[in-house]
Amino acid sequence: MIRTGTATRIDWQTHKTWNEKMLSQPRYHKKSLRKLKKLTELVRSELQLREIDQSAFDTEGNPLDIEGIIYAIVHIPSNKLYSGQSINSSYHRFKQHWWDRFNADGRSSSLHKRMEKQKVHNFMVWPLEKIDESLYMVNGKKDLKLFRRAASHRERFWIIKLRSMFPRGFNLYLPLSKTAKTRRKWRPKRWINQKGPDLEDHCTKCVTSDSDGTIQIHNHSGNDYHVRLSLRKWLFMASTHPTDNLQKEIQRTSDSHRAKCLRWLYENVPNRIANDASSLIERCIRELQKSERGNLQKKKVSKFGSFIKVVHSNELITFANLRTVLKDPEVTKIYNSSEIQICDKQTMPLGRKLFNFTATSKGVKLDMPFPAAKNCPCRASNLLFPCDELVDGHVATTDPTFIKDPYIQELFSYGSKFRHNLQYDEIEKSLKVGVRTYVDTVLANMRGGASAEFIAKIREWEHVVIAKSMQNLKDYAARHPIVFKPPFQGSMALKELKQIFTIDPVDRAAHNMALICKRWYLFTLSHELSTKAYALYTARTREQILHDHRKWNTAHGLEDEHVDVLPYAYGSGKFHKTPLKLRFLAGISDDGSNNQHEPETVSQIYDRPVHEARSSTTAASKIVSEELQKVMDILQAKDKEHFERTGIRRCWFIRKIDEVFLDIKCKREYLTSETTNFRF
Repeated sequence: MIRTGTATRIDWQTHKTWNEKMLSQPRYHKKSLRKLKKLTELVRSELQLREIDQSAFDTEGNPLDIEGIIYAIVHIPSNKLYSGQSINSSYHRFKQHWWDRFNADGRSSSLHKRMEKQKVHNFMVWPLEKIDESLYMVNGKKDLKLFRRAASHRERFWIIKLRSMFPRGFNLYLPLSKTAKTRRKWRPKRWINQKGPDLEDHCTKCVTSDSDGTIQIHNHSGNDYHVRLSLRKWLFMASTHPTDNLQKEIQRTSDSHRAKCLRWLYENVPNRIANDASSLIERCIRELQKSERGNLQKKKVSKFGSFIKVVHSNELITFANLRTVLKDPEVTKIYNSSEIQICDKQTMPLGRKLFNFTATSKGVKLDMPFPAAKNCPCRASNLLFPCDELVDGHVATTDPTFIKDPYIQELFSYGSKFRHNLQYDEIEKSLKVGVRTYVDTVLANMRGGASAEFIAKIREWEHVVIAKSMQNLKDYAARHPIVFKPPFQGSMALKELKQIFTIDPVDRAAHNMALICKRWYLFTLSHELSTKAYALYTARTREQILHDHRKWNTAHGLEDEHVDVLPYAYGSGKFHKTPLKLRFLAGISDDGSNNQHEPETVSQIYDRPVHEARSSTTAASKIVSEELQKVMDILQAKDKEHFERTGIRRCWFIRKIDEVFLDIKCKREYLTSETTNFRF
């Protein structure tokens, strides 16, 4: 809170950032917050099962900015709750409550009275669930009346679930509850023997589930009579008619009637009795509500297993033309494969086999002496032609023509990201593994098993696809035999080169590979590690550092993500600088083998798991990255306000380069003024 004279102005951005940080905590010390988090996650997962999308809480940046929400306000000192609904964001509604705390409001007066006596940081906003937009969006616009009807039921659910009614909580009113009648009950008149309308038997539950799981909806007169009739008809059609007929029948009704039916299903059909028919109806209504004016547009949905994974290397396997073969009429006549996607799994890049900077960096020691250039092996080696690209008298070059061995020189000219082409027989094996795995997946996922006729057809399709693809490759190979180069082979010359030089990527041009004298490289890295900036770690053992990291991770609830692997420091040559310097970076490697045993065969590459580099600081780094992103968001919001007020943008937060050029196109004067860029 900021004091200006006698008035007190609240720093809402600071409170919002604190509130967001509280929501993102993995653990809470207060039992009430732990229970609230567990209940919220449970209910959201149940809603997701009903295809009521709650993914916005995971995909959008700040959950406090999600609109169309059921929220809770937590008074942290007393653990009391207030549940409410808002068509805007939950934090926007919280600020409205705060501004109205001195106004008389019967429904929220208990909360407002508490706000009169408390500071704003004693209150926390907790988003509970997002209301399905298909219930209140009409032609892309929000309808407040429809939102109230949809949200009131969920607000009632949360008030009961959280027990937030007064005096336990701050809610004074339970939505959808009818007030008791003050007039006396109707009594029959003496001169007629007739029951009044209020004494007739009323149905208290219009939905039942049979022993076989069939949902029965009553069709008696009363509330939601037309809704129940429509749902009875649609449930019958969902069980006996094709899906297309059901969609057409639902499409005949209006947007408002469909919204009523969907809301009625949410309110009266719980998850425990929901079946495939009710889920199908909900899905059809939701698709129609999201389409413009209820005109359902069919979207291409990739089916499970509808992709073929093949081991790929550079351009060669593309000449088998597998994608064209799958759309060949002769092939689709056997089995419709026109919608199958191709997933290319790449072989290892050349740099993974040539680089040795990891093994070199792990051999560094503190206070290594400066190597004399006169007798250094980098100058006397017979592996290189005389080289004039030196730093402190030691060889440091990116020019592969200094290498005498023609094979190694050719490898360096390809670059670190080059992937060797597979040989002819390896390409055939790659196609067979990919296509056969696809066929096996299709057969395994067929309900009730596949018939003998279908198995014969799809096996024939498999044979034709492989034969046609290999014929395409054979025709191309006859015209271009030079592309079939042998795979990567180690050599004695390469081993000797790695003993004398460090091979590492070039700074700002990682595709290029550099040869740097290993002795000079180790001395420069040792000099950097001997400075005061690294003294906290160089003076301790590996076990002591890991112990502290494990202790920190455990204290912050990250013990499951801890691994006993430390990052290491390495240098990348800054060849755009004169004289040459190293950019020092942090890398992760669990051992010093430098990945000597990479998968080479097609089967090993095909089954290779996704690599995820992790160390003892990875979990903490993610948290720091998220917090720094919040700082950037705050700075960007401030700059946006300044830009809207003055028309001048003081800085860019670049996520896409198009954002910069868009501003330059709008403000041509930027091109004439002097521009300065800074790196930090």
